[in-house]
Amino acid sequence: MVRVEKYIPISFTIVATVACYMVTFVSLPWMWGYNKAKYFFLAVVFSYIAYNIRFLKCAWVSLATKATLIIYIAFSFIASIWNIGDVTGTNMVAQCILHCGIISANFCLAVIVSNNHGKNSFLSIYTGISSFIYIITDLSVLVGYKSGSFFIGTKFSVAFFHFIALSLFLIKTKEWNKRNRILIIILFAETLVINIISGCATGIVGTVLFALFVYLNFRSVRAVRNPFLQVSTLLISAAFPFWYELLLSSRFAKIVVEDILHKQMTLTGRTVIYSMLPQIIGRNYYWGYGINSNMEICMRWGAVNIQNGLLKIFMESGIFGAISVIVLVFLVFYQVRKTDSSIVKVISSYWLVISILSAIEITINASTLVVLLYLSVFSKQEKEVVL
Repeated sequence: MVRVEKYIPISFTIVATVACYMVTFVSLPWMWGYNKAKYFFLAVVFSYIAYNIRFLKCAWVSLATKATLIIYIAFSFIASIWNIGDVTGTNMVAQCILHCGIISANFCLAVIVSNNHGKNSFLSIYTGISSFIYIITDLSVLVGYKSGSFFIGTKFSVAFFHFIALSLFLIKTKEWNKRNRILIIILFAETLVINIISGCATGIVGTVLFALFVYLNFRSVRAVRNPFLQVSTLLISAAFPFWYELLLSSRFAKIVVEDILHKQMTLTGRTVIYSMLPQIIGRNYYWGYGINSNMEICMRWGAVNIQNGLLKIFMESGIFGAISVIVLVFLVFYQVRKTDSSIVKVISSYWLVISILSAIEITINASTLVVLLYLSVFSKQEKEVVL
């Protein structure tokens, strides 16, 4: 890979990779100014991309996938610029720049790394950082750090960060011997325990589902990576506010929600939010309210957020932005449907969990879309070298 030791003592690729990870997967709410530092991290990554612009060709990713990604970014900007001033206190253009910048930077960096045969080294850096944060985060949960606000953020941040860390470990595991099998069982069990301690029912359900889908995928059950299954699951989850009563009326749902998860049948107030969806979304269903406007809009109706992954995209980027995400999911999984690499098996499992949980939680954001794009870029088979 390209090195610029004349300016910095270590590989520019490593610097850009670390910066990209920090801006995409790390949120430190207790650290003042960290969100502003993300713009600096982005600047580092885009400087690297500009330095290596000749490596941006990626013929193995379809033109349709690239076009759909551009369409989503375009409609996100249209929504954010269109509604300037409508949402008090949120600079939606700045938020959109960060959101779309993270997605674009990750895609371009992944292409450059792939063209230079550095995927393994790239993922090794990601795995190393994740392992470090994983340990600190778990310790913060065990000691009850800041009464529920943990090192990486809320209990939901803890849960979804664990899914990322587990995914990286699974992808990097090349040999499924007895020791590695035991280790992955321990890591899943630890993730489950941490979610129980933090009180994250979403994380508990997600961990069980993730373990199940990973098992099925590695047992060569290709249905998990089927593009029609992935999109259908996403659409069914998006429609959850309109059919949840049918589900919650079943005895099985009552046993899971009340007896196992010890939650109320209102799903912690989500059913109240779902009843107000027409008022919350209002007339902005064509163009949306703008990136990261969801919380402020929902607060006007006494809700923290819309509590649905795809509906959040719909609310912020409009109907065309939401459709572009659905199409992107289909195109990526259609591209890799016949591929048996570990990255395909793991990320397809991860994304199916994200789609299911999006029925009751905001799970589709910049970082999860980035993981989807990694699947598209890194599914290319190649010889690896060290960065």
